[in-house]
Amino acid sequence: MSLTVSGSQASTIDSVLAPDSPEALSISLPADRNQLAEQIKLRRIVVLGPPGGGKGTLADALAADLGICHLSTGDVLRAEVKSGSALGKSLKEIMDRGELVPFQIVVDIVVNRLQQPDCAKGYLLDGSPRRVAEAEALEKRLAEKHISTEIAIDLQVPDSDIQARLEGRRLCPKCGAIYHVSFKKPRVDGKCDLDGTALIQRSDDNASVIAERLKVYHQETAPVSGFYESRGLRTAINARGSASEVEALVLKILWRPDVFGF
Repeated sequence: MSLTVSGSQASTIDSVLAPDSPEALSISLPADRNQLAEQIKLRRIVVLGPPGGGKGTLADALAADLGICHLSTGDVLRAEVKSGSALGKSLKEIMDRGELVPFQIVVDIVVNRLQQPDCAKGYLLDGSPRRVAEAEALEKRLAEKHISTEIAIDLQVPDSDIQARLEGRRLCPKCGAIYHVSFKKPRVDGKCDLDGTALIQRSDDNASVIAERLKVYHQETAPVSGFYESRGLRTAINARGSASEVEALVLKILWRPDVFGF
């Protein structure tokens, strides 16, 4: 699929690791995925990238591949909003404006959740941390619990792709399944394949809010990549391909990090 992107974004994304990079093509994943999961040692993973960049889709797939927990802070926050609590109403106002939730709230949620039994074998963090101060606070709190992030996967996607992905995204309010008007259509128009519930568009998936979210991302969240880079934990990948291509590339990185200089 050919898309027009800005020169600076195109050059940046073209320079990072992609599914068709020589290193990736030199590796064939084992057919036995249970064997693969047993051999992968990097299991405390942060997934970075812009809104709509595929973080949740990738984290869901990797959680199933590796048998580890996937903690989406966005889902946790939206559940709080849905509860109708005072905190939920406050969070809704912030999220509807495309702004970031105060990181102290997010860190508390994440640290408490990662101490639950289902996260004992590893975790995938999706949607957190979103600011350098939050990353610093998160890793400090985790270290106090003798936990540390082992790798940060940084998904690189140009803004033009993000706008197309998010404006066409639809979700099931009952089960959370995600569809797209162009890329992942439901079998019955406007209905969830799993339970038949009418699909909705998130209130923050409109052009003006998307533009604001991308602005906030570039100003406040993108620098988190530098935080993990400084710790030698960041691996940037070109995530413009299909979900299955991105998943396979990340599995190769986790399985054979030596090949990728990690």
